[in-house]
Amino acid sequence: MTTDQPDQPYDPPSKSGDLAYGAFYSAAIGGSAVALMFLVIDLVMGRPLFTPSLLGATLFFDVPADTYSLIDLRSVTFYSVVHFAAFAALGFIGSFVYQRVFAANGPAWPVTAITIFLLGQGGFLLASATVMPGAADRLGHVLVVASNVLAAATMAAFMRWAYRQNPTAEQTEAARKATEREHRVPTA
Repeated sequence: MTTDQPDQPYDPPSKSGDLAYGAFYSAAIGGSAVALMFLVIDLVMGRPLFTPSLLGATLFFDVPADTYSLIDLRSVTFYSVVHFAAFAALGFIGSFVYQRVFAANGPAWPVTAITIFLLGQGGFLLASATVMPGAADRLGHVLVVASNVLAAATMAAFMRWAYRQNPTAEQTEAARKATEREHRVPTA
């Protein structure tokens, strides 16, 4: 049994639905890519989960980053919540930039990737300078930049794919109107 009903008009998702879709999935993809990158690096170094443990300990327990050497699952858990909340914010901003600011006016995905990178990099460096002193130095600035490039690229790539596959409400409405005009029967 098919659920296609050609007589029913298509009801496209709302703008806020499009925004939530892009924000949620891009955040999950970008945040997971970064977490996986650091998990692999930590495994190769023989210290699985060291990075989130370090960041959680410096953020929540005021442990100096330069002397930290433990792996504490409580710190990992606390930092994981912060990590995904930060990516949720980046996903929301990135989705907003992609959909509302640039999609209709030009190449949205490069601008979105650059925006996400700058906000992610700036946010982490600001946090490292204020509430997680020394964290960026301990991780290494090259890895921090690489992780933010990875996040920006994966998040923008998802948005590019998703919004080409799932047009916004305005794009769907414009396509529907164009189809109606093409199939309009002239009256005599």
